[in-house]
Amino acid sequence: MKVSEDPLEIYFTSAAREGGILVLPNGASREDWISHDRLKDYIKEHIVDWYQFFNQYDDHGYLVMPNGTLCLVTGCDKAEAWGSAVIPKVLDLAGQNVSSLTFKGDDWSLSNGAICIRGTPTPSRDQGSVFIRGIYIALNEKYWAQHLPTAPRDEIFYYNILTTPIIGWRARLLTRKQKYLKPRSRLGIQDRTSLPFHPSSMLLQILLQVAPSAQVAMVDDSVWSSVADGSEASLQSIKRLTKKVFQLYHIHQENDIVTLVPKPVNQQESAASSSLRHKLSRVVASFLLGRKVSTFFSSLR
Repeated sequence: MKVSEDPLEIYFTSAAREGGILVLPNGASREDWISHDRLKDYIKEHIVDWYQFFNQYDDHGYLVMPNGTLCLVTGCDKAEAWGSAVIPKVLDLAGQNVSSLTFKGDDWSLSNGAICIRGTPTPSRDQGSVFIRGIYIALNEKYWAQHLPTAPRDEIFYYNILTTPIIGWRARLLTRKQKYLKPRSRLGIQDRTSLPFHPSSMLLQILLQVAPSAQVAMVDDSVWSSVADGSEASLQSIKRLTKKVFQLYHIHQENDIVTLVPKPVNQQESAASSSLRHKLSRVVASFLLGRKVSTFFSSLR
């Protein structure tokens, strides 16, 4: 709720289990690389060098940047001032309290139940990036093995994916269960390393399974943005939107590069082939449920 315009004052309340807020008091500007097609050959020429540079093995021997997580930034939104907040402040208290926040002027004056930060100009920086867009890139298993030998690892990488909505009766039920019942033991979670989840990493895996002869797979952020409908990033939503991607795009391979290309309008609603639907269902389930998939993240084995 906007309390006043000048000075800017906005009041937020939320009973959701999880959430995020971004305030741009003075708006933002956008910059984008226009022609991504010109980047494909450049990416293919240098992608191995980039992965080798980032994957300097530490004392434990595991990879810093697993296959499929590298992103070439092609655009950003910049702002001279911003405020951001993440709910809840403590994950174990998700949904148990109503979060109350007030953004006034250029800072948070109230931050009950949330983690809040603000950004303002500095002598060395007049703007900061609040959103970035780019191209996610992966190598196929054999190509990766040729150029990035795998060191033994001590940890298992995993993703945190919502299996319960953050609002509604299912969210309230989960909150009550966590409050009154003894939580289940998270077996082995202390021996694992969480990775930020991005849908493009999953799409890359699908491309490499459908086109195993390709050396490099690329997925532009615009692909997922074109199907995102504002729904929460729960397991069911991700599966539904992934299937929608392959109703709107077809898999295109050229010069050892596989990517997604928009279908003609008259073909966009046609169903995927039965073989692709089978691979899609298997890959999505394996990826989101944390099972190993032999043709992806081979560096983690």
